[in-house]
Amino acid sequence: MAITLITLNYKDVEGCKKICEQAQGIDIIDNIIIVDNMSNDGSYEKLCDLKNNKIRVVQSKKNGGYSYGYNYGLKIAKELSTEYVFICNSDVLFDKVLIKKCIEFLQKNDKCGAVSARQFGILGEECVSAWKFPKYIEDLKFCSWIYKKYFFQSNNTYKMIGKYQKVDAVSGCFTCFRMSALIEAGMYDEKVFLYNEENIISKRLQKIGFDTYRLNDCSYIHNHKRKRGVPDANYKKILQVARSGYYYHTQYNNISMIKKSIFWIYMHIGVFETYMVN
Repeated sequence: MAITLITLNYKDVEGCKKICEQAQGIDIIDNIIIVDNMSNDGSYEKLCDLKNNKIRVVQSKKNGGYSYGYNYGLKIAKELSTEYVFICNSDVLFDKVLIKKCIEFLQKNDKCGAVSARQFGILGEECVSAWKFPKYIEDLKFCSWIYKKYFFQSNNTYKMIGKYQKVDAVSGCFTCFRMSALIEAGMYDEKVFLYNEENIISKRLQKIGFDTYRLNDCSYIHNHKRKRGVPDANYKKILQVARSGYYYHTQYNNISMIKKSIFWIYMHIGVFETYMVN
């Protein structure tokens, strides 16, 4: 049984080094794969200095986003006969207890395809770690910067119940997958550059009979740099979020042509709002 941890680098050498320091000290992790997502800033060359019999450093052929980059690493993990694989962002802090509990849970639950834990910020604040699949009307309203700024209230998350619970989706910054389930599901959808990848992979796992769980008795720290709760004012990013939501609902929820048209209109209204804010 091989256990592999994959992290994706995009201009964050120091973060990747910290991931390696954490993972190298955990004996049950057999392989660490760093995928440089075509940073083009010298990151790849610097990260190559970390190579050893446990750490592999590779560079993707293009910056194809979250899904493309992690799939690049997953193909290597498959060649290493990986049974369980951790997907871990370069700004996440974890420990051996969390790693062991994720593996033990997957070993005891054959129908679990993915498992994660509670998420905390660097200052100790608890962050959203699991949620219900977003409904069409929710993502439609979420296109609007004004709605996010003044009216948005999340009612899509789960209350803590027991030591673990089945959920629709978990945060993509730290997840442990059953490798065979991930391969059967077709891995990540590379048509999505960023955002909604968690909903999509959970939908893919669900379609082939695998569930997603959150462990409530352990946690990790996500040292996220953007201030939480503040809507982004970058209209290019707003459009990217909206497009991924549009793709998710058209490809995985089979919405009607009328709903597609309405979503497209709202998507561009949201971009216009953000442009005016700037």
